[in-house]
Amino acid sequence: MRGSIVIVGALLLMQGCLKNDIKNPNDRVNPNDRVNPNRFAMMESYKLPIKEGFVTVAMDGTDTIAASGIPVIIQKAAMANLNISYVPVADLPRYAEVGVNYYSYYLAFEDSRESGDHDYNDLVVKVNAHAGLGPRYTYLDLEVIPIALGSTMDIGLYLDDVPRTVYTLNQTVPVNADGSFTIAENCRTTLFGGDGDFLNTQQGSAMKDYDSYSVRYSLLWDPTFDFTTCLRWFIKAGGEKIYAVSGIHKSNDWASYVSKFGTPYGLAVPYIQYRGNSPAYDKFSYPVEFQHISGAYPAFQDWLDGTIKDFRAIDPIEDLVYEANN
Repeated sequence: MRGSIVIVGALLLMQGCLKNDIKNPNDRVNPNDRVNPNRFAMMESYKLPIKEGFVTVAMDGTDTIAASGIPVIIQKAAMANLNISYVPVADLPRYAEVGVNYYSYYLAFEDSRESGDHDYNDLVVKVNAHAGLGPRYTYLDLEVIPIALGSTMDIGLYLDDVPRTVYTLNQTVPVNADGSFTIAENCRTTLFGGDGDFLNTQQGSAMKDYDSYSVRYSLLWDPTFDFTTCLRWFIKAGGEKIYAVSGIHKSNDWASYVSKFGTPYGLAVPYIQYRGNSPAYDKFSYPVEFQHISGAYPAFQDWLDGTIKDFRAIDPIEDLVYEANN
């Protein structure tokens, strides 16, 4: 039951070769764009269209991800093709003056900027988000579900602040001196119950469930507010601050997101239950321990190069990945 806290040698040689491949500059990507993290953003903002007297309902496949009777900006998977419909306000009166937005994604981090093994399982969590948007009340609920911990380092998980002129944070959630707030100063202790060793990353081992961590932001209403450009997830490991590319970022501090070779330090992979009528896009499968992601996802380099636009369209090699258990 989930908690309610109110988020060998040949193999190593092969991995070494893959690491070199991923670090080779590729001519198919403009050198000026290679380190731009926005190339790897899998979530994006979308301004919901509104008709007077109606509630707009947005669906991704069979999933309702948003409903609103007022103009709002929502988050969605970047490659999602939304089905927009309009329902009379009389049929959905609760949304006449408010919008809601539901979305989920997985965060998968490397614990080092330059010396990682590119298995993207040093920390894996799932984030379930529920936003309420409107002049009467505005909030963002975040549930963080621990999935895997494949690092021996002490790793902390943090979320950068939303612009301070836009929101006030619930008093139960303290803000750090740098404007961020802490999900877990030590993920092993706070999120993974103090369990030792590699957790849910070793090939052949049974998956273990961990309690979720939930928190609510209390926000000041602003119809132009865009979570996609503001919420920035990062970890602290070995004295480094390492960001996941979780949305479109206006900051030019690209070195915190992407290496000089164009490799992101952290991924934010959307959870999508259905794509059209096909239930092919759902839980994220991350590489097993010490497995370079280019080995687990043979077309990963094509995604880095921009040849493939949708990461979730890449099929992994099943024996080399773990499917997240949430």
